[in-house]
Amino acid sequence: MSGIKEIWIVRHGVTQWSKTGQHTSFSDPDLLPEGIKKLQSLDRFFAGESFDMVYSSTSLRSRHTAKILGFEECELTYDLNEWNYGDYEGLTTPQIREIEQRDWTVFKYGCPGGESPKEISDRVDRFINRIEGRCLIFTSGHVGRSLIARFLKLPIEAGAQFVLQPGKLSILGYEHESAVITGLNLH
Repeated sequence: MSGIKEIWIVRHGVTQWSKTGQHTSFSDPDLLPEGIKKLQSLDRFFAGESFDMVYSSTSLRSRHTAKILGFEECELTYDLNEWNYGDYEGLTTPQIREIEQRDWTVFKYGCPGGESPKEISDRVDRFINRIEGRCLIFTSGHVGRSLIARFLKLPIEAGAQFVLQPGKLSILGYEHESAVITGLNLH
């Protein structure tokens, strides 16, 4: 078992592009007012909680989410940045599938001009291997799903089986030395 006790994952609040299903990595829109309001419902989960480390992706939307929840002082790391969608930045999955002419998922095929599944797997593994204790992270959807898959020792493609909704909390931990999901999309 690693030195990790728990990982609390907060997906950033709702943005215009998360609302419309557009793939968003380097474009980095800020949170919508409705996203900010929904995040405030997470306050109750953090009352009386403490963390050994708090991390955020470098994106504005993740940093803003951390600030709203009272965690402005956190370590920024590119390892938690959203999957680089390259040529597919701003497109929806149906638009990409039309281009690809197949049942495309980022977890299986990656993105031209962006990152491959192996690159994301390596990046998430690097992050998991350097953290310990009880950690809180602020990140985006696909990289968060990748983190869940790799924490559970599953291949990166398994990330497609999880959904992280905007502005929700998910918790990873252990039961009898087995990596488990103890909460998913809590609000």
